Amino acid sequence: MFIKVKKLFLILYLFLFLVSNVFCFIEKEFKTESFLLINKETNSVVFKKNSDVKRSPASLTKIMTYIIVTENVKNPNEQIVHVKESVLETLKDTNCSTSGLLPGEEISVSNLLERLMICSCSYSALVLANEIGSGVDNFIDMMNKKAKDLKCENTKFKNPHGLYDSRHFTTCEDLYKITRHAMDDPNFTKIVQKKEVPIGQSFLPTTNKLMQPTSQYFYDCVNGIKTGYHDEAGYCIITSAENSGLNYVCIAMGAPSLDENGEKIQENYAMLESRDLLRWAFKNLKIHQFYTPESILGVVNAKIFSKKSKKLPIGVQESIKAAIPNELKSSEIETKLEISENLTSPINYNEVIGHAYLKYKEQKLVEFPIVAKKNIKRNFWNSYSYLFQMTFKI
Repeated sequence: MFIKVKKLFLILYLFLFLVSNVFCFIEKEFKTESFLLINKETNSVVFKKNSDVKRSPASLTKIMTYIIVTENVKNPNEQIVHVKESVLETLKDTNCSTSGLLPGEEISVSNLLERLMICSCSYSALVLANEIGSGVDNFIDMMNKKAKDLKCENTKFKNPHGLYDSRHFTTCEDLYKITRHAMDDPNFTKIVQKKEVPIGQSFLPTTNKLMQPTSQYFYDCVNGIKTGYHDEAGYCIITSAENSGLNYVCIAMGAPSLDENGEKIQENYAMLESRDLLRWAFKNLKIHQFYTPESILGVVNAKIFSKKSKKLPIGVQESIKAAIPNELKSSEIETKLEISENLTSPINYNEVIGHAYLKYKEQKLVEFPIVAKKNIKRNFWNSYSYLFQMTFKI
C-alpha cells in the first residue's frame, strides 16, 4: 500500500535516567574565548563555549593543509619537492621560523609534513601548497572545497599557513569536523604524537608544550594535535588526550595574548584551560549506553491512501553512547526525535526516516539517525484504488 504522511511532525520527549550535558557542572570562568570538548568515541559534546563563533584559527589552519596534501600525494616519503626561493620570499617579513628550510633544497613531502605539524612551519605550508596545488591560489581553492565537503558552514581559508587575514576564519565546531577527518589517517595521528622532528644534525621540539615533560603545561594524557598563535587570533590549540580507554578532543580558540596595554601575556591560557577541562572530564565522566539496535524509541501512525493508518516502529541502526557525569540524575535529558513529514512506501527495515538528538537546556549534545524497524511494502491495488477515487471524487 502507498503511504503518504501529510504534515506529520513527530516530536517525542523521552526522559532518561542520565545526564549527558556537563555545562552546568563546570563552575569556572574561562579566559579562552571559544571552547569545544567532545568525547571522541561517542561524538558527544560535553562542554562548549562560543563554539559556533567565527575566529581566526592561526596555525590550526595547517590541519586542513595536511589533509589536502596527503589526499593528493600517493607516497609522501618518495615524492621530492624543490624548495623555491621565490616561494620563501613571500614570508620573509613575517618573523616565521623557516625550521631549517633552505632555498634550492630537495626535501620529501613527508619531511615537510612533519615540520608543518610538529614545528608549525609556515614555510613548509607554503612550499607544499605551491607544489601540490600547482600554485598557492589553486591550493586554497582545494582547501575551501574540502571544507564544504566536510560540511564546514562557517569556514573560509585565504592561505595555507594561518597568518592573519580578516577573511580567513573558522569555528571550533568546524575545526572539530576537520580534525576528526584528519584523524582517520593513521599517519596524521603518528605525526602529531611526535615530540620533535630531526633537522640535519639537531632536533626541533614540538610547539605543543602539553607534550613537553619539562614544560609547566605538561599533561601526560595528551597525545597531539596542533597549536596556533598570532596576536589577532590569540593562543589556540587542538588537543587529543587518552586515559583509561577514554578519548577526548578539545578545541580552544582566542585565549588572550595581549593585555589592555598591548603587552604580551606570557601565560598560554588555551593550554592551561584545555588541560583543566581534560582533567575534569577524565575525573568526572564515563561512557553510558542508552540505545541499542534493539531499542524501540516509539511508533509512528502514518496515514495511507485508504485513509487507514499503519504502525511503524522506529529505532536506531547502532548502539548510541554518550559521555555522562558519574553522578546520574533523572529527568534532565530530553531525546528529541524529528521524523520526515513525507514518508512514502516502500519503507525498508533500517531505512533512515529522520534524526534525533539529546538535548539539555536547549543544547544539542549528540545527534543520530532514526530508522524504520519494520518493512512497509507498496501495494499496487491500494495505490490504484486511491488514484481512481481521487480522479472521480468518489
